[in-house]
Amino acid sequence: MSSNGNALEGWTAGRWQVERRLRRGRVADAFQVRGPDGEGRVLRLLHPVHVVDARAVSRCLDEARALLYPPHPGIVPVEDAGQLPDGRIFLVAEDSELALTIDLHPHPGPDDLVRIAEEVAPALDALHARGLLHGHLDVDALVGEPVLLSGVGFGVFQGGTTQEWTGGRDPGRRVDQGLLGRLLLALAGEGTEWNGIRAVLERCISVDDALPFPSVTVLARALRSACVSDPLAETRHVPGPPPALAARARESVPLTVGPYRVLGLLGEGAMGRVFRVERDGRAAALKLLRREHLRSRLLLDRFFREARAVSRIRHPHIVEVIEVGEERGPEGLERAYCVMELLEGKTLGALFRERALDVARTVEIGMQVCEALEAAHATGVVHRDVKPDNIFVVPRKGEDWVKLLDFGIAKLLKVGPEMSRTPATVIGTPHYMAPEQASGAPVDGRTDLYALGVVLYELLAGRRPGRIRGAPEPLPAQTPGGEAISPVLARPILASLAADPTNRPLSAAALRAALRAVPGVTSGTAPRAPALRPGRKAS
Repeated sequence: MSSNGNALEGWTAGRWQVERRLRRGRVADAFQVRGPDGEGRVLRLLHPVHVVDARAVSRCLDEARALLYPPHPGIVPVEDAGQLPDGRIFLVAEDSELALTIDLHPHPGPDDLVRIAEEVAPALDALHARGLLHGHLDVDALVGEPVLLSGVGFGVFQGGTTQEWTGGRDPGRRVDQGLLGRLLLALAGEGTEWNGIRAVLERCISVDDALPFPSVTVLARALRSACVSDPLAETRHVPGPPPALAARARESVPLTVGPYRVLGLLGEGAMGRVFRVERDGRAAALKLLRREHLRSRLLLDRFFREARAVSRIRHPHIVEVIEVGEERGPEGLERAYCVMELLEGKTLGALFRERALDVARTVEIGMQVCEALEAAHATGVVHRDVKPDNIFVVPRKGEDWVKLLDFGIAKLLKVGPEMSRTPATVIGTPHYMAPEQASGAPVDGRTDLYALGVVLYELLAGRRPGRIRGAPEPLPAQTPGGEAISPVLARPILASLAADPTNRPLSAAALRAALRAVPGVTSGTAPRAPALRPGRKAS
């Protein structure tokens, strides 16, 4: 049987007559089918790439049949499951009149986002209680109004990913919470009203080896508490480990950290807080790991190992790591910190939000980021979170000077005796994740090139790229400001966005060479940048 949608029309899958393709999905395609009594249903056909292991196929069918009874009101029931003559697996589930996806346009507000979590939480907890894993939570898995959970039954094919993600620890709840957190973060908006919700969701995708929440229902309750006007009023009463919000509220600004005198708070994130500090008259930025993360040996090992690895890169386009240290007390480790150079300027994200960048300036910034990635990859470090807010632009003599920030989730590939032995972890920023990173598969330098491709596309087109039949959406002929985008520039950017890493540029050096070849744009010839209003950012 051909995988072409038109060729499938008129074919049968068991007792179901295939009428037409409804949608292509990441794990399976959806088709409208009719039963012998004329009832309309949706059949999901697993992509052939997954049908490689007879034992996995058997487990998939067993899992699908386990969903037949007892039914759960929040899960679209699986009515039938089987295998086609060519070996592919199918599930027959929701009524064909049910909307295949929830309506997310315009983007949901905080209350709508929390409502989604509250509606899918009982269904996910019911799956976990049966020992089942959903494994591919995305927008395609949410259907109807109120929201129902579909797509269950294929989670068994995510088994390899779950083992890499969790190291074998409680893969069902750990992975599904992480996937739900990543999905909701991608849908979340910006602004102060989102801060509490984002903090809870960042806990879901944390690299910490502890289970973020005892259940998805508890996660939903934490989100609801974070959605109220006083985000701390109710989250303190959520069962299980205290939410990150409450823990952060108790942390005061220290007077000193190690030999450094603290001058003020510069910023904070899910992993730590960044302070302006001074030692012997030299100002610096100090990242202090949050107290709740000190309990995780996995995270501490990663924090120190990667900070020391980055400190060895010593490249002018990578923020300088001055030292890493720790403070111990009577009860053990009390502080872990990393000291970096203090930068004056703005992130690329902040610049882009203020005004569009012209083509020459975009290419010049891209080439400097490539230089930074070349140096990191040569040292065996993959950044894994290249995005506009991690690219810092410093004004030097009226021109842009780029610094790559925040190697806090970097992946070490080869750093001699400090070679990473920790399991692969699905972390990063969803909009900029390469497919292999999002699925938990092994990463290398080409993973960073994908993220840089998204950044360059976004700067030139004014929006992030979509995908058409698995390929990146072509760049427009002009920028939003009317400046022409040369095909010579578009080609390497689109190549960086290839789903298959082997089809991307071979290295950051190769991408930099392609950018340098753009007509009228060479390194050092970008127009002089306007003066930046003072701002501070540290990795």
